[in-house]
Amino acid sequence: MGRHYPLRLTSQYYVCIHCKTHLAFKGHLISRDYTGRYGRAALIKRIENVIEMQSVTEEMLSGKYIVRRVHCCRCHANVGWKYVLAYKPSEKYKEGNYILELNVSSLIRDEIDASECIVQPPIAFLSSSL
Repeated sequence: MGRHYPLRLTSQYYVCIHCKTHLAFKGHLISRDYTGRYGRAALIKRIENVIEMQSVTEEMLSGKYIVRRVHCCRCHANVGWKYVLAYKPSEKYKEGNYILELNVSSLIRDEIDASECIVQPPIAFLSSSL
């Protein structure tokens, strides 16, 4: 693994309420009709700037799943989980998607210039064969 470089999102996005790290585009929202560990939650296609923990098996109200908890990359707050595997065929649509806890995230509308949101890739050290 390498060093994680936080990504800055534009438009409407969810941020960690503790450190304001950008977590997800509102456009990646699938549904807000979910319940997380701490209250209301949203099913999201993609989350940025998080650290995925080890896979664990959990029994939830809708069935049994293998999930990975996700934590904010900056303050390490638990912001939700990723569905790795759903055992029920009717719940397979959740696989690969994320639950974002809405009480540890906040929706923000940003009106900044897109040119300010350049993500710098990590520096790669190339070995030269001389």
